[in-house]
Amino acid sequence: MPRKEESELAVGSMMNGLQTLPQWRTFFNNPQGATLGLMNSVYPLGKIGSLFAVSYISDRWGRKLPLLIGLIACIIFSVLQGLAKNIHSFIIARALLGFFTSFLGQPSPIIVTELAYPTHREKVTALYNTFFWFGAIFAAWCTYGTFKIESTWSWRIPSLLQGAVPMVQLLGLYFLPESPRWLVSRGRKEEARKVLADYHAGGDTESPLVAFEMQEIEQVINKEAGAISANSWMELIRTPANRERTLIAVILGFFAQWNGVGVVSYYLVLVLNTIGITKVKDQTLINGLLQIFNWLVSTFLGALMVDRLGRRTLFLTSTAGMLVAYIIWTGLTAHFINSQDEKTGRVVVGFIFVYYLFYNIAWNPLLQAYPVEIFPYTLRGRGLSVTYIAFFIGLILGNQIQIIMSESKPTLRWGIVGTGMISSWFLADLSIDRKNAQATHIIQAIGSSSVEKGKEFVETHLPNLSPTVYGSYEEAYQDPNVDIIYIGTPHGFHKKNCLDAISHGKNILCEKAFTLNAREAREVLDAAKAKGVFVMEAMWTRFFPLVKMIQKLVHEEKAIGDVVRLFADFAMDQRIESLAPEHRLRDLALGAGSLLDIGIYSLTWGLLGLDAGVGEKATTPKICASQTFIQGGVEVSTSIILQYPDGKQGIITSNSKVKTPPAFCRIEGTKGHIIVEGPAAAPENFTVYMDGETEGKKYDFEKPGRGFYWEADAVAMDIAAGKTESDIMPWAETVRVMEIMDEVRRQGGTKFPQD
Repeated sequence: MPRKEESELAVGSMMNGLQTLPQWRTFFNNPQGATLGLMNSVYPLGKIGSLFAVSYISDRWGRKLPLLIGLIACIIFSVLQGLAKNIHSFIIARALLGFFTSFLGQPSPIIVTELAYPTHREKVTALYNTFFWFGAIFAAWCTYGTFKIESTWSWRIPSLLQGAVPMVQLLGLYFLPESPRWLVSRGRKEEARKVLADYHAGGDTESPLVAFEMQEIEQVINKEAGAISANSWMELIRTPANRERTLIAVILGFFAQWNGVGVVSYYLVLVLNTIGITKVKDQTLINGLLQIFNWLVSTFLGALMVDRLGRRTLFLTSTAGMLVAYIIWTGLTAHFINSQDEKTGRVVVGFIFVYYLFYNIAWNPLLQAYPVEIFPYTLRGRGLSVTYIAFFIGLILGNQIQIIMSESKPTLRWGIVGTGMISSWFLADLSIDRKNAQATHIIQAIGSSSVEKGKEFVETHLPNLSPTVYGSYEEAYQDPNVDIIYIGTPHGFHKKNCLDAISHGKNILCEKAFTLNAREAREVLDAAKAKGVFVMEAMWTRFFPLVKMIQKLVHEEKAIGDVVRLFADFAMDQRIESLAPEHRLRDLALGAGSLLDIGIYSLTWGLLGLDAGVGEKATTPKICASQTFIQGGVEVSTSIILQYPDGKQGIITSNSKVKTPPAFCRIEGTKGHIIVEGPAAAPENFTVYMDGETEGKKYDFEKPGRGFYWEADAVAMDIAAGKTESDIMPWAETVRVMEIMDEVRRQGGTKFPQD
């Protein structure tokens, strides 16, 4: 019978694992704040909604009927969650799963108590809730096993597998006997006698133990029947004894959530992000190991100690230990946030386990066992429902308070290094007042080659603001009021600018191309890792909602079938031959040419359109490239063929002497194609054409300003979450792109002095 808890918890503990998966976060547009809180809270809300009904059904028609309803419903709605098309269908599925898992959770501990052998009852009843962790183990390791799957099946498979355990249990439900106490209460005494004989006396209906149990059950039920209304919830508070029992049930349920466990139970990912553990593999592994640890502790140090140490000793030990562990855990987390010390982060992980060790001594095994023991038979179902209601109210309130605390937009104070055109565009977008902004951006400081030049930049581009203006970059790095440095200097300066800012412990958003070559990129990222700061290449196009929608249509929904080939171009008539030799587009030491300046955009479209993977999960294609030069060895035209192992091809071009037509990108599949229009850096719309159709479906995206704010908001959210790199533009992706461009330059003939 404890295995009924597996069904409920394989469903209930799934959200922690799903939140570790980038594919889940991407599909649901990275839910935050109220949205994430609703996705977590709707499950316990559903459970509360059914508790009154299930109590009545359990008392009126027996313990097995609600179990049957609950198991069938869990299977159905697990499938609906796994096949969810959008966030609304996912939330509805979670709500219905919550509603029907109460049909498992409410009668299960009662029937466990009523079927258990008398001398085993204490341990068996306490063991029931330890199988919470068995379900959690199942959920955690499902997500660990699927996190490498690139598509939405990485989260759909675990969601579908929620129904696997209920399917097995549904088959076993036929062999489960009805509660003998319920049978006696309905006058079916001979059936009750047979159940007791089969399970307590080897089938001997004349056993003295069976006779004693039957007599005890009949006496208790007859006594309660005369004193308690079978259908009134008011009986829970009618007498002093029942009021005390009900108060205990409320306190036990509410504080089972408000002892701090809810923070980790539903937001483990956020906790791990805070202490610098951001890799999906590490998060899913820790989640899986934590559930195994919890099950072992709750079983051997909790449930099996009930008859030896008693409930009071277990509760006092558990609560005192949790308090001490939580205090130390909080202090260590604060120290890590200030110091970014990796060893401190590891110790914090250890104290998560210490905290759960004490939690599992009492609060897990006794959560249902204690209320079932203290309430009389007639009130047992309603008393346990009170515990559940208090438990889920505590969970919902905890979730909402967590939302309120995290809902306030993170504030990021920017220091700007470089006062060129790209910096002016970036600052203009930060200044736009947007209704859907996810962060507050403050332009704190401007670092320029001279104070005069910096003031002129502010007067021209920030006339209504008064940031601190410095006559050197170094002073901007040293400003204690600056949280992050935006680097908008030419490519050739990026490495030095980044390393200098990192040495002062500053987070960095560095314009693309990140550096001149992959070697420089690795050097910068190694320094960032050692210092524990956030660094991201400012490939802003990747953060456009339009780009995310195309990726979803192409790779997840297969809207145009399997991708076969892609064309992408970015060309601008930059009058390059008329520029001075020291201009960034003519000086090889600064990364001159079209490739690093604009070719990186068309290359990005090729990589995103042909492969769903990013960074370490991406498939790097074979490269075939050629380049055209003007006097001085400056490249003005690059053509690249990307050849993937499965036969897909990308034709990528860039040019500094002509202009790209509006339809700069074409993605061709086996069932149709997509045309993307607008500059490759800041696309405006795209149209999906299906084979055989003359008119396509056009997607327009509103873009106030130029669109830099989407990457700025994402950076603010990542830093607030304690991350050091972005999921959308991770470090491995920056290095991969630089390696591809290194190979293009090797084949084409472009050489920089720094190579």
